[in-house]
Amino acid sequence: MLTIFKRIATDPDLEWKFIYGSMIKTHQHSSGASFAAKSAMEKSITGNSRKIHMAFDSFGLPIENNKWTSSRLLI
Repeated sequence: MLTIFKRIATDPDLEWKFIYGSMIKTHQHSSGASFAAKSAMEKSITGNSRKIHMAFDSFGLPIENNKWTSSRLLI
């Protein structure tokens, strides 16, 4: 067991994945009331707001969702 901890201490894996979520408040006219098409900023129970999700790596670079990196854990 001690050899495992020594190996981890000498060669740590510092590669992490982070998921960030932020709520933003939008203006009352952002829901597109005058347009027939649906807008991304819809009225919800809490008002005019939208949640933004972002997945990024340990260097702060965004993780792109493509056929090589797509995973249910990242979505």
